[in-house]
Amino acid sequence: MLNFDEARFLRIQRGAVAQLDPLRELVQRLTPRIDSLFFLGTGGAQILMEPAALLMQRRSHMPTVVARAAEIVVDGPANLGANALVVIPSLSGTTKESLAALDFAEERGGTVVSLVGHADTPLGKQADHAFVNFAEDDTSSESFYTQSLGIALALLAARGEMADAERVFEGLRALPEALLETKRAFEPRAAELAQAFRDEKYHILTGAGSAWPQAFYYGMCILEEMQWIRTRPVHASDFFHGTLELVEEGGERDPPEGRGPVASARRPRGEFRPPLHAEAHNDRHGRFRASRHRPGRACLRLAHRARHRAGAPLRAPGSAARASADDAPLLQARRILINKQR
Repeated sequence: MLNFDEARFLRIQRGAVAQLDPLRELVQRLTPRIDSLFFLGTGGAQILMEPAALLMQRRSHMPTVVARAAEIVVDGPANLGANALVVIPSLSGTTKESLAALDFAEERGGTVVSLVGHADTPLGKQADHAFVNFAEDDTSSESFYTQSLGIALALLAARGEMADAERVFEGLRALPEALLETKRAFEPRAAELAQAFRDEKYHILTGAGSAWPQAFYYGMCILEEMQWIRTRPVHASDFFHGTLELVEEGGERDPPEGRGPVASARRPRGEFRPPLHAEAHNDRHGRFRASRHRPGRACLRLAHRARHRAGAPLRAPGSAARASADDAPLLQARRILINKQR
């Protein structure tokens, strides 16, 4: 793996695993007086809290919120009070929005747990309980995933809402080595994808369930922030309700296969490559472009453009009882579509 320090990766992830028992002990002490859980972060650190929040929302009756630190201080929820457990991740320990959230939570009387990479930082010093595991940008995601999931599992176990929590804890302890083996096994496929996508100017990433935060994080923090590549993360269940209209013929799309209870939230892989019902037009930059559209929308767009060019009033197909001279552009548009589909 190119420029990948395996020993360093294992050291950092084992450091995250080493936090599991202390986190569990703390949560067991706090559970009797906790009535709500908040994950408050900024940027990628906030995104990485979402799988743990999702686990709590699906398995626990405890109200669980994952929110952006910058918003929570402006319009904070009423139930963030003295019985709230507030988890704030920040690798640097100095993120200003997260520091503001810490102050806000403490003013409300909540118990604040910080997950940081450095102890001698504002978040490391000011939180009620700070858990420190050094990491850097390329290793922080797995570290934050492990620690936040440890908090969620500890709460579920303490509340009696997850009978097999201990088995899952054992699985988390084996993650560092398992993740390294997964990276090694994926390397040939990664090289193929890099070769295939190297000249793409615009990427669309999809995911659902616990895979959605990773798609979001990879798009925003890895491709956009670190590599300056234009990217559009979109939830798989939303893809066919907007983003599909921007998918062009010849573009690469490789939606991830999901597992678990929400795998059905995304449509089958084949539907991400819809048949071409193309309209050829000049875009706003004057470049010729052929786009994919669903048949009904393509017909409407072609018809409306044809009517506009002919100077006829715009109206939807079928809005008149019988055809008239004004329908000639519409009929021509339909013929174009039929010929293209052949």
